[in-house]
Amino acid sequence: MNKLPTTLAVVLMMFVLLSCQPKEQNKPNSGTRLWHQHELRNAFLDDGMDVKVDVEGDSSDILILSYLLFDDVWDRKFQTNGSYKAWQKMGYKKVILQDEGEDYRHEQDLTIPIVETY
Repeated sequence: MNKLPTTLAVVLMMFVLLSCQPKEQNKPNSGTRLWHQHELRNAFLDDGMDVKVDVEGDSSDILILSYLLFDDVWDRKFQTNGSYKAWQKMGYKKVILQDEGEDYRHEQDLTIPIVETY
């Protein structure tokens, strides 16, 4: 159905890039998240998924993912594969999953600890 490992690899690549920066620049910022928006979009496209990726908020700290097939199964995958936790470490405060028909919408609050369940 999908190939999330490549998408997660892009998220992990961000951590590698951030860890190579001097300590004072190590904290993800608005510019980093805007750059990540384009990289994440390309990763989904490379995996054959037309997921729209938007970043909103004063500090670009709300990640909005829109895809025709989004549902609770995707939410569960993002919980168990570490995506929510990775996005939280990048400074996002909220992730919104929505299908393009607006029948499904899930808001994941990233200001609280993320518990990965298996």
